Amino acid sequence: MRVTGSTGPTPRAFARALLALLCLGWAVRIAFCLAVPPEIHSVDVDGWKMVADAVRAGENPYAATSKLNWPPLWLGCIILLDRVASVTGLAFERILQTFLIATESIVIVLVARLVLRIDDSARWFAILAIGLAVNPVMVLLICQHGNFDILVTLWIVLTLHSAISYARSGDRRDWLRACGFLGLGVLTKSVPIALVPLLAPGFKGSRLSDRVIGAGLVTLPTAISFAVLALLSPAALLDNVLLYRSFSGVFGITGLLDLAGLYDLRELAILLLPLLFLAILVVCTVAFWKSERVAPERIVLAAAMIMLAIPVLGPGFGPQYIHWFLPLLIVTWAPFSRRWRFALGSSLAITIPTYIGIYALTPSLGMFAARMLPPATAAEIARQMERSDVQTLITLPMFLSWCVVLATGIAEFRSGGDRVAA
Repeated sequence: MRVTGSTGPTPRAFARALLALLCLGWAVRIAFCLAVPPEIHSVDVDGWKMVADAVRAGENPYAATSKLNWPPLWLGCIILLDRVASVTGLAFERILQTFLIATESIVIVLVARLVLRIDDSARWFAILAIGLAVNPVMVLLICQHGNFDILVTLWIVLTLHSAISYARSGDRRDWLRACGFLGLGVLTKSVPIALVPLLAPGFKGSRLSDRVIGAGLVTLPTAISFAVLALLSPAALLDNVLLYRSFSGVFGITGLLDLAGLYDLRELAILLLPLLFLAILVVCTVAFWKSERVAPERIVLAAAMIMLAIPVLGPGFGPQYIHWFLPLLIVTWAPFSRRWRFALGSSLAITIPTYIGIYALTPSLGMFAARMLPPATAAEIARQMERSDVQTLITLPMFLSWCVVLATGIAEFRSGGDRVAA
């Protein structure tokens, strides 16, 4: 917990420690990239290359492929990365890895600042080193999976910085910045729209003109991009974006129902679970609306619980979703109770080996262990790992630990934790 009168590091000491943290993370990621050839990557990377090929051929990638299921910000990134690869002559995979590592480095800097805004003790370096810099989960997501969810994390963390600044200052500009960063998150991938409850205090305390501007910052970028896509190919927008759903039956509740042969209940769960999540958002919105001022650590905890609830209660799952909440959970390590740290530490102890296992052995995720195994053994493992029931069973301990973290986090939010205010 934070102790009254505690002082954080000096700016120079913080900069030196942060550089050391980044160098540690870069060393681990560069070592992984050198040890694992670029052709070992997830099917998502193949999808980005297909999108780039379609753009170079003058086609609409939303219509020519089914790989773009979100607003077009990531499409712009793919075009830029493909252009850099063409100019430099380097493999697209290497350019993608470099971009994701650079983006993650910015996130680590912002998360470090967020940690110090909540708990300015000397623990921040160890927390970030273990939780982010050398965490195998983060390394695999960035260097092997190659998805762009770290961009979502970037906008979420910037939103939280602005929301905390507003909670402390009441300055309308901080609230509008939070709206703008959240809008960029929605433009990247629609899921950050779930964090709208965090904006409730600023909406309640602002003028009508600011409310209109804030709502526009959150929604207009995505609305305008969708309007353009609708003009170009309305069928592609409807089928590939608006009706897109994650894979169900491979994780959590839907996977367990499939495993039990309760397929009708699985379909019912796909309909009801989003309604349950929506009810949670309504309750959260009311709680923030009624609060005069929310403590910074509770703002971050609320965001983490909302984003964690999406894969826990959602109808579908992708391993890259952990990017949405893991950095936020790391921020909440220090300011809450021992009960919270035990739940979070236990979950990490289960999650890390689970991710190493699925990225080592699942073909669609890259299967980095394939070259270490006899061909026949690798082929049989690959066949088994693509089965939905096997995926559900392998990830079951991790899913249960996430449920415990979610329940514990909600209890911590309601109690306010054991933080001692300065």
